Amino acid sequence: MDQMALAAIVQAVPEVVVMAISEEETAKKAWKALEEMHVGEERVKKARVQTLKRELAGMYMGDSEKINDFALKVTTIVNEIRSLGTKVEEITVVEKLLHSVLDKFGPLISTIEQWGDVEEMSVTETIGRLRAFEESSKGQWHDKEVEQQLLAACAEPRLTRAEWEAKVAQEKMSNNCSSSNGNKTGEKKYRGKFDKSKINCRKCGEFGHFADECPVEKKVLKGVAQLAMADANDEPTLL
Repeated sequence: MDQMALAAIVQAVPEVVVMAISEEETAKKAWKALEEMHVGEERVKKARVQTLKRELAGMYMGDSEKINDFALKVTTIVNEIRSLGTKVEEITVVEKLLHSVLDKFGPLISTIEQWGDVEEMSVTETIGRLRAFEESSKGQWHDKEVEQQLLAACAEPRLTRAEWEAKVAQEKMSNNCSSSNGNKTGEKKYRGKFDKSKINCRKCGEFGHFADECPVEKKVLKGVAQLAMADANDEPTLL
């Protein structure tokens, strides 16, 4: 009877496990070995599940990340947790997606929470809505970013080179006066904050250089010079 029970155990387990219990002489010892292996495996699974749950809780969408990429990472971890025997509710995944995306999805999420039944939504439906909102709002986000950059540029002081040199000369005079009066605490306000990115060219209108450094004008002058040289080289031929 014992040998029959041992044979039944050997036939019921995978080959890898058979190798582990092959040295056990009785069915009772083989069953005991299986219990110990199962307990150890369960502990490893539980530890892995806890690690994955912590990883999922700390996961948030990056600034340059797409919905597809972020959703794939979330669902991959959820599927791994489920494969280890731990149940993950659909609503848990839906809420994770809605609460971990960027702030620009705020209008959509507010609408879903106010008018839709979040508890009835599936993960695929949630991802689909987020993707649709992302696609339809691409142009709007780009326009807002450009508008913010323009507003920031307009808020900065725009000086020509002559105006800047006048500021520096005025500052130098004030510092000299302060030094002659024994006061050496004068700060070089304009020199210390000189930044060509705030200077706009009076010729091409672009920021980052003065008019006499304008690359557009240099390119035009270079083209004129090359054209003149070409005409000069062609004169003997024409004659």
